[in-house]
Amino acid sequence: PAPFDLFLGSIATCVGFYVLAFCQSRGYRTNQISVSMQMQKSKEKKMIDKISFEIQLPPEFPDKYIKAIIKSVDSCAVKAHMVDAPAFEYVVNIKSPD
Repeated sequence: PAPFDLFLGSIATCVGFYVLAFCQSRGYRTNQISVSMQMQKSKEKKMIDKISFEIQLPPEFPDKYIKAIIKSVDSCAVKAHMVDAPAFEYVVNIKSPD
């Protein structure tokens, strides 16, 4: 896969990780959980401008925890680094001949 594909995969994996951890910590079945991700591209910028997730949960998952699981997923470290992006720095060194 291309580097950008791995990056997108890391976002979906991060969401899935938090959903799984949330459900496991509360004893809910995890074999019926799924996460799908859709991306919307900006025609002007030719870049992704929206990422949406659909989280499928087991039937016994209580409605009262829906906001809590969204809050949990929203703490994904990959997303956090996109929202508050780090500075990038490049240092180039040329090796001296041996």
